[in-house]
Amino acid sequence: MPYATYAQFTAVYSMLGVTQGSVETFLARASTRLEEALGGAYTTPFSSNNQTAIDLTIDIARWMLQLRTSKQDDSQELGETIESRIEELRDGTSNMATVSSGGNIESSGPNNSAWSTDKDWKGTFDMREPLEQRIDPDLLDHLDDKDT
Repeated sequence: MPYATYAQFTAVYSMLGVTQGSVETFLARASTRLEEALGGAYTTPFSSNNQTAIDLTIDIARWMLQLRTSKQDDSQELGETIESRIEELRDGTSNMATVSSGGNIESSGPNNSAWSTDKDWKGTFDMREPLEQRIDPDLLDHLDDKDT
């Protein structure tokens, strides 16, 4: 299910000659693209009140439509902006924003941290070169304790 609707798309962009069905198709594709881009850092699917997901879905759909209907150079700036926002979300320099029940946008900050699938996660192997990697001894002890 797309994160944005046709009405939300047309509130931001208008494209002559593009049908509602086309926009809805690209909104669905844009939602998939957004999940692919942020799924490693955030829990997906995003909630229906995630304003960042709505905005990015609209922008990605517009960008995909532009790639099909405009010159390549016309869509380059929008594509770079989208990739920059996604990278900022991935590396934690930007936060997801949600729409509260009153319609206000709330940013996830120190008191409202973003949902992440890998927060406080520590891998089994350390970050050395593959031949030099060692298994985390605490993990092995923990697993041994569970077995007894």
